[in-house]
Amino acid sequence: MAVSRRRAVLLGALLLVLSVVIGGGVVALYSRDAGDQEPSSGSAIGVNKEDENGQRIWYGEEPPEVRALADAAESMSQEHPDTVLGVVLTSDRQVVEVYVVSEDAEGVAALRESAEDPERLRVIVNKNSPEQIRTAMSQVFEADASALGIESVAPDPVNDGIVVGLAGEAESTGGCSEEEKQAVLDALKGVSVPIRVTCEAAQEAAGTG
Repeated sequence: MAVSRRRAVLLGALLLVLSVVIGGGVVALYSRDAGDQEPSSGSAIGVNKEDENGQRIWYGEEPPEVRALADAAESMSQEHPDTVLGVVLTSDRQVVEVYVVSEDAEGVAALRESAEDPERLRVIVNKNSPEQIRTAMSQVFEADASALGIESVAPDPVNDGIVVGLAGEAESTGGCSEEEKQAVLDALKGVSVPIRVTCEAAQEAAGTG
């Protein structure tokens, strides 16, 4: 099955522009390695949880102030696509996480000032820029996607890399085997950013609604 560039672009736009997932903690700019998702703020809000397949899960409902902040962050991501990698909510939908390329990225200061409660915003500095993410996606397109069963490719700001979706049933019903996922990772070992492999049927858009 060939990878659809149009589909990947749409998925990328969904994650980079429309996907707002709530995250929590004290407003702070901090660098972290891929996979290190939470600062040690000790806050009772902004909890992140993953399922057995390593995908973030969401529960509860975001308060109005978080919804407003998420909308503002989404607007900022649209205005600054070269410096904002994504906007995501933490699992408990109590804090907005914004993934950027640097602490002084354009728009960050204004976003922090707009937050009524500073604990509702978490700004995370990723190592890989939007250009590096686009290059990594191109490398996947150049691989033998059909033979590998790759259905889609999209940015994965939470893990500072990309997510590759394989054709198949949802992972909750058995889905792709670990052997299939490892085969894809082995084939794409030349890609320069972290890769998360999952079953396409298991993908869900995370939002504030």
